[in-house]
Amino acid sequence: MKIELQEESATRIFAQDLALCLQKGDMLTLSGDLGAGKSTLARALIRALADNDRLEVPSPSFALLQIYEETRLPLAHADIYRIEAAAEIEELGFADLLAAGIVLIEWPEKAPVLLERAQFRLHLQETGATSRLLTITAAPEAEQRLRHSLAIRAFLQQNGRGAAERRYLQGDASPRFYEKLFYNESDNQHKTEILMDAPLREIADSSRAIYIKQAHLTAHNRQFVAIDRLLCRNGFKAPQIYAENEQQTLLILEDLGRDSLSSASARPNARRYLACSEFLARFHQTDWVKAARQQNCLLPVYDETALQVEADLLPDWYLPYKTGSQASSAWRAEYHRLWQPLFAGLQQNDQNLVLRDFHSPNILWQNGEEGIRRIGLIDFQDAIWGPEAYDLVSLAQDARLTIAPELEKLIIEAYQTARAAFAAPFNVEKSKEAYAILGAQRAAKILGAFVRLDRQDGKDFYMRHLPRIADYLQRNLQAPLLKPLKDFFAESGLI
Repeated sequence: MKIELQEESATRIFAQDLALCLQKGDMLTLSGDLGAGKSTLARALIRALADNDRLEVPSPSFALLQIYEETRLPLAHADIYRIEAAAEIEELGFADLLAAGIVLIEWPEKAPVLLERAQFRLHLQETGATSRLLTITAAPEAEQRLRHSLAIRAFLQQNGRGAAERRYLQGDASPRFYEKLFYNESDNQHKTEILMDAPLREIADSSRAIYIKQAHLTAHNRQFVAIDRLLCRNGFKAPQIYAENEQQTLLILEDLGRDSLSSASARPNARRYLACSEFLARFHQTDWVKAARQQNCLLPVYDETALQVEADLLPDWYLPYKTGSQASSAWRAEYHRLWQPLFAGLQQNDQNLVLRDFHSPNILWQNGEEGIRRIGLIDFQDAIWGPEAYDLVSLAQDARLTIAPELEKLIIEAYQTARAAFAAPFNVEKSKEAYAILGAQRAAKILGAFVRLDRQDGKDFYMRHLPRIADYLQRNLQAPLLKPLKDFFAESGLI
């Protein structure tokens, strides 16, 4: 692969595109004559990975190795020009460095074996006063990643954002990826937007594919687009969609900011949580059946199968983690028997549009808006038609922030008071029962899901949330109708 870099700004843009496709274990080699621009490219790449255009990036020529911990992944920048013996290469510890992050090596010709190991081999050749020819040789999987990133740049170019700065944005538990875009509009106004990337991929794990189908999860942006338009057309605050590609795998979205439901000390902002509870009461007064029909938006049903397959994440993943034992066939049969009447009863409760993850990571506070539009909604592609108490559980038992029992009680009461103000009938006792069942189901699901994200996907940072979710499970199991389930969990060593 050959790329013409006409000036230093083109080198910086390419470095951003490359940085976004790198992953743990990648080795990059950078070669070229003196003055070819290796230091310029290396500096731009490291700054892109650190999301800091002013980061000091000294040459490692004398120190041989410079370690960066402030980058998205730990990065080791090496210059092996002065190395004379192969043993000196081994002393640098590249194997350990690759296990933790990324290694970038200048002058790899001094150790040809490194060229064979590298995922990306970059060679710069001077072609003019400011122009360079970049030749890239990459391992097949690494080349696929790079080509995808370059395709995103082409998409931006097609939509008037070719010079946009691209920065990695921490995503969610889904296979989607996010970036933050920075650019200047024609009137020189600085603008930020969000790029959502949901590449179409075949799910190799058959059990995971079955789970996704039965739980009615979507891996495609098409449903996100449909729900986004459904929300916006009914007066709710969801990101505007500025551009999309033909397959709707790439979207450019309005940036709703980063103002969340937590305070500066990372604790729940009670005022905002209560406002979200009142918002939810208003949300549940919308005639979503009519709205979805008018827009030809199909909503899957949160049926007993979907509820059970989610709850089964607990025996699949959390039970072995917690107890060291696998669930036997008899254990699973009893587990299902206890849930079955609870899930069947939920189908008789009030049904509504369920956003499914109505909690702090997906609620962005909009200071410039009024009323219901203060609550900005994201990550709603898995919205479903189901028991309306589910989103109240998501909010009042936030998976990412600890909601004390006292605040949980206030959130529930705020919702009940707001619902009572509307003419539509509302059964408080049935709502309480549904809340307890769905709270236990959601906690069981999340406990299993977070262990799976650690064990299967290497996302170990979800494990720190387990104590909070286990506490929520205990709270829900105090409901009298859940006593058989509580006793079963206690006998199994789960609580």
